[in-house]
Parts: sequence; structure tokens; C-alpha cells
Amino acid sequence: MHNRNVNALMMALNNAKRTVSCRASLDSQKLALVVAFAGILAALSLSACEQKTEAPGPGASPTEPLATPSLQPTIGQSPTTTVATSDYEEDSGERGVDDQEAMPEFPWPPPTASASDVIPRGLLVGNAAHPTLSNVAQAIESAFEQAGYGKKSYYSVPGGFAMASQFEQINQDGSPSIDRWSSRVPPLRKWSLSSYLNALFTAQPGYYRVIVFIVTSKAFSQDDVKVTSEQGRAWVASGSNKLSEEIGNQEYSPAYSCTALIYEFKQTGKHAELVDPSQIIGKTHLEKAGLMAAFAKRR
Repeated sequence: MHNRNVNALMMALNNAKRTVSCRASLDSQKLALVVAFAGILAALSLSACEQKTEAPGPGASPTEPLATPSLQPTIGQSPTTTVATSDYEEDSGERGVDDQEAMPEFPWPPPTASASDVIPRGLLVGNAAHPTLSNVAQAIESAFEQAGYGKKSYYSVPGGFAMASQFEQINQDGSPSIDRWSSRVPPLRKWSLSSYLNALFTAQPGYYRVIVFIVTSKAFSQDDVKVTSEQGRAWVASGSNKLSEEIGNQEYSPAYSCTALIYEFKQTGKHAELVDPSQIIGKTHLEKAGLMAAFAKRR
């Protein structure tokens, strides 16, 4: 019996051990599941945070990329504190100035003129201590206006500028014709520049004139080339409407001179040819045109 009890006790102890072992194993399994589940939740939370950072919602502002500092001052910042510069803006500004100041070039040396005359310095700038080329240009413009010339144009020349007058019809003595600015062109069946000019000079026989003032510090001679009437007529339309600031700011020192070149054309038949030389001198042309009297009024 004792052996039976011992055997029974041993069997009970073994069963108890197996029971405890099973319970311990079950608890370990539960703990492992809890730890694994917690890790999954942590990973899901981290992934959700990363997605929110990378893809903002509809109401969120998009992430701005890294960029160079803005050239415009922020609110409350003085414009003078902005020191960053843009190479593109600097280059564009330089090109803009060059384009703005550019003037077409007059033929150089100038073509052979029918007559010429040098304008005295006192008639242009008086007794001014430090006159500029802009002052000289204003004097010539004013004289043109007083003498009835409605158009003029500017050109650049080495060391200065040139100003061309409107093409005009004159009498043989150099005085303005009664039809000074009238072309009286008959109706054309088909308009073209060549047919217009041909009709102009065919319909208006007589004398024509263009006056070009050359203001420069360079000595020059006239080129042995005869300008055509079409070229002379185009000068007033092909130049600039004003003198560039760069040229105008130069001082009109004693090294400068102002020379008037008179280009006279005579209409004979279908052709208008340069009169070389003119039957009257350059000063007479200027007097008959009313320019010398206009210059004298400035004194």
C-alpha cells in the first residue's frame, strides 16, 4: 500500500510539474504575443508619422525647396540691406543702356558736299564757360525750328555727332521755294518707293537741298563719293530722334568745331544729280535758309 501511495504521489507530482510547465509555457507565449503586437503597433505609428511628413494634407503648405536668398527685402527690412546681386540683371541692365544709347552712324568720312561752312563757336554756345555737345545740339535744333524745318535726325560720328535736316525744294539762289515741303506727286497706279521717288523728281523739276551739321573734335576730309538724292532724302528718316546722353555730356571744348555740309541736287529730266560744286557758297545757303539769323538770335 505504501508503494501504491508513493507511486500515486509521484504521479501527482509529475502531473503537477506538467501542469506548471504548461502554464509557464502558455504565459511565455502570451508575453511573446504581447511584445510582438506592441512592436507592430509601434512600426505602424512610425510609418504614419513619416507619411504625414512627406505628404502634407490639403490644408498644409508645400515644403519649399532650398533656394538662393531673395533679392527683394522682407517686410521691415530696408532695401539698402539687400546685398545679393544677380548676374543676369546686371548684364540685362548693361545691354539695355547700350541699346538705348545706340545711334546710327553717319557715312564717314562724309560724302562730297556741294558747299560747306564752319559755324562760329559764339553763335552756338555764346560765352558759356563749360558748354556740352548737348548745348550745341539744342542750338541747332532751335535754329532748325525757327527756320521752319519740321524734321531732323541724329547720327553718331567719330568724336561727336551729326544732325541732318529735312529734304527741301529751293530756288536757284538758295532761298526756299514756294513749294518748299510740297512734293506734288501725281497719282500712282502701283505704289513703290522707287516709283514714288521717280515720280517726285519727274513732277518737280528744280533744286533740292539737305543740310547736315557735323559736330566733332576730329579733323576730317570729304570722301570722293557722290551721294544720290534718294540717300539724301532718307537721312532725315533713318537717324535717331535725339542725341544720346553719353555723347551729349561731353564738353564742347575748343578742340571741337561745327561744320555745315550742304548737299544740293538739281532735277533734270528723270534724274536728280548732286550739284558739285554749288553756284553759291555754304554761308549763303545757311543765310537763305534762315539758319544764320536763327543762330544770331541766341547771342
